[in-house]
Amino acid sequence: MHHLVERCPPLDLNSQYAYNLMGGYFAKTCAVAEVDGKIVGFLLGFIPPDKQDRFFVWQVAVDKEHRRGGTAQKLLYDILSRPACAQVRFVEATATPSNEASKKFFSNFATRTQGRIEFSPFLSREDLGGEHEEELLITIGPFTPLHTTKNE
Repeated sequence: MHHLVERCPPLDLNSQYAYNLMGGYFAKTCAVAEVDGKIVGFLLGFIPPDKQDRFFVWQVAVDKEHRRGGTAQKLLYDILSRPACAQVRFVEATATPSNEASKKFFSNFATRTQGRIEFSPFLSREDLGGEHEEELLITIGPFTPLHTTKNE
């Protein structure tokens, strides 16, 4: 995942430790897409302990050659269809105001789930050390939970 993000500017590159930690401790709410054994996309997220009806998307990345094929949407739907997300009615994420790709991705999800989408201030430039653009909180929902019990 670390190497994929290196190839996906302007995504924030986190440590290999962080990717292993997220993928290990939050495996029920993370997913990767592979082609020929190579990771071409991933979505990492978690359900906040005090907000069981929310799924927070921490990071999404898709290799340049695999974009526009719905990979990220498939990853999000896969995770939200799992038993771990049975109570999820909202998706949250953050994005910079200039990140049009993220805003489009989440707007498309809101349209498909018939959820309302809201953008609100979250972290200021100062909160992020002065060098990073502010982060907006994106909230989508409520929507009908995507988890079904047919495969349990």
